[in-house]
Amino acid sequence: MRSRSSRGRSLNLFDRKLASVRGSRRTCVGADENADWKSLKDRYDVVVVGSGAGGSTLAYQLTKAGLRVLMVEQGEFLRPQWRNASDLVGKYQYHLVNGGRPVQSFVGGQTKFYGSALYRMRECDFRPVEHEKGISPGWPFKYSDLERYYEQAEALYRVHGSANDDPTEPPRVRPFPHPPIEHQPIVSEVVGRLKDLGAGVSAIPLGLDYGPGGKCILCSTCDAHYCQLDAKMDAEIAALRPAIATGNLQLMTGAECRRVLTTREGSRVSGVVLRQAVTERVVAAYAVAVCDCGHASALLKRR
Repeated sequence: MRSRSSRGRSLNLFDRKLASVRGSRRTCVGADENADWKSLKDRYDVVVVGSGAGGSTLAYQLTKAGLRVLMVEQGEFLRPQWRNASDLVGKYQYHLVNGGRPVQSFVGGQTKFYGSALYRMRECDFRPVEHEKGISPGWPFKYSDLERYYEQAEALYRVHGSANDDPTEPPRVRPFPHPPIEHQPIVSEVVGRLKDLGAGVSAIPLGLDYGPGGKCILCSTCDAHYCQLDAKMDAEIAALRPAIATGNLQLMTGAECRRVLTTREGSRVSGVVLRQAVTERVVAAYAVAVCDCGHASALLKRR
């Protein structure tokens, strides 16, 4: 158990981190300024549908390249009330998102509640797999084709990890951008005992803003919780906010992409049909990336 004095130091640390997060949210360029019909342009270089891991990371790269991007998100920002220092750092997903009902549309998508674990797919994941009833075909590219992009993503999401002690770890050109998160004493003891028995123990690669000047305080409320310190490197924190800060991204929340439009011959995309409340509008674009969840993507194909 913590002594009263150590608990007081922990709360003071949280208060300082919390004040820092409040300030950064106020100064984050456009983070709370959503596009409306009047501010929308007639044409964008790219329209990205969905602000989760895929959509936000893609938008970040596009805006860095100087392209004008419109991001369409059906949900809104998660902005729970600020906690008291005596409460838990994280807010449990069940209590925060519509009373536990399966309504999961919000800026940042499912990454707002993920446990920060960011593994690379293994080389075998890209190969054909033989099952009892047939063969699942391999991907049209290999792990080695994606390795450099994994490296860039790990840097963007500030992944802490180590390639040691995991026999399934795929080849990498460079080590993780940050060292693995150290174990708490009780976990270190368990790890030591496992290693003494000959068991392999490897560090989970974690995307966290941890280290000197970082926001993470290594609390116990990460997986399935919303981080009130913005210390979890989710899609909004790691990719969307930097994309907005470039000045090349316009975010429209509370909006739905109803259809992806094509040219008459159907060979090229020409734009999208957006709906907000009961109003619809056509926005032209040279390219459209549908990065929403599988269910919404299937609906777009059927419309």
